[in-house]
Amino acid sequence: MVNVTISVPEDLRAKMDQHPQINWSEVCRKAISECISLIERTYPTVEGELENLSFRLIRSCPVLIILIRFRNDTDFDIILDRIEYSVTFETTRGAASPGEGVQILKKKFRPHTDKVVQISLEMNPFEVLKYNQMVERTFTCSTAITAYFNNFPEPYVTALKRIVPIDDWHDFINNVKTLLKEMKDTLNRIQ
Repeated sequence: MVNVTISVPEDLRAKMDQHPQINWSEVCRKAISECISLIERTYPTVEGELENLSFRLIRSCPVLIILIRFRNDTDFDIILDRIEYSVTFETTRGAASPGEGVQILKKKFRPHTDKVVQISLEMNPFEVLKYNQMVERTFTCSTAITAYFNNFPEPYVTALKRIVPIDDWHDFINNVKTLLKEMKDTLNRIQ
């Protein structure tokens, strides 16, 4: 390592002296590293994999849960502010888009660490049954991701894909059908 001398006002130096437990050289090193990384436009990377994908009923609503692994390859903390996403089911009979959305996260990533982030896409149960007409075997779920990190001028954009096993889909469809039947029975009792 080389030594670099910095100048600070006297009152700031006095405040620094009140905190001898802090390694001020390390504080300066991190600040300089962060500034250079921003100038050079190095971006945190997305591993490009879906950690998990599942279909669930949450509060009587069909929901697609997508877990995405992000990795911070920088030398400083970063904050994932928000993710914009759109989902497409690619089947042998064509493609369907169950939805898109924005998720506000404000998730902090330590340097050189991974973190899994959850996206939840609520789906209309009647639309889910329409998608089912397109599904005859295992299909692909494609998720287009635009991730915005604080202090980075451009978002990180990627497309992630995951195979959906037909058995998982059939279990989900059976749960949606049960939900719709229960809703219909409830409405009939009310009337």
